[in-house]
Amino acid sequence: MKPAVKVGVLGAEPGTTSFGEGVAEDHAEGGSSFELGPEWGLERGVGKTCRGFPHMNSYVLRGVYMEKIASFQVDHLRLVPGVYVSRRDRFGETTITTFDLRFKAPNKEPVIDVPALHTLEHLGATFLRSHGEWGKRVVYFGPMGCRTGFYLILEGALDSRDALPLLRELFEWVVAFEGEIPGAKPAECGNYSEQNLGMAKWEGERYLAMLKNPRPENLAYPA
Repeated sequence: MKPAVKVGVLGAEPGTTSFGEGVAEDHAEGGSSFELGPEWGLERGVGKTCRGFPHMNSYVLRGVYMEKIASFQVDHLRLVPGVYVSRRDRFGETTITTFDLRFKAPNKEPVIDVPALHTLEHLGATFLRSHGEWGKRVVYFGPMGCRTGFYLILEGALDSRDALPLLRELFEWVVAFEGEIPGAKPAECGNYSEQNLGMAKWEGERYLAMLKNPRPENLAYPA
């Protein structure tokens, strides 16, 4: 066992470093791994977010220093419905853009109910992957775990306004949709019966109203 040392965790408050007693060892990549005591929220050797520092932008998890991911650093208390660039990632010569399609003001509005969310996922995936211009550039479309919106991943280095025409088309189609929900049969879906077309269309109509007349705050994360 290496001797106990003071281990710094950046970001407990802006411009400060908080310390706890622990054991540190060098990582191959030049970082540090930590073994911290119970005061840091460790139980049975499994790391958790350090207690007492709600604004930290880093974690100790299973002894490894980890950055808080970018989406958790967005101020959700100031977020409004909109179309946001969550991130851009480069793979070789290809760039993909992840869009945050935020339907609800987080922690202020009721979230989307699960059957409507499920139906929007089925309709959205079907429309987007079948789109004549964009279909081959769609990487992923699916709901957020918090049920306040969806993620859409498209090929290309894009911004929010690039996605607006496609999203308007999508939700105009959703609002007008009638008939059998795509992929809603037992052989096609793991929970085929949990659908609500009426509520999906209602949610789509609300989102479409924003898409037709977006304000600056609907297209860029709070600064």
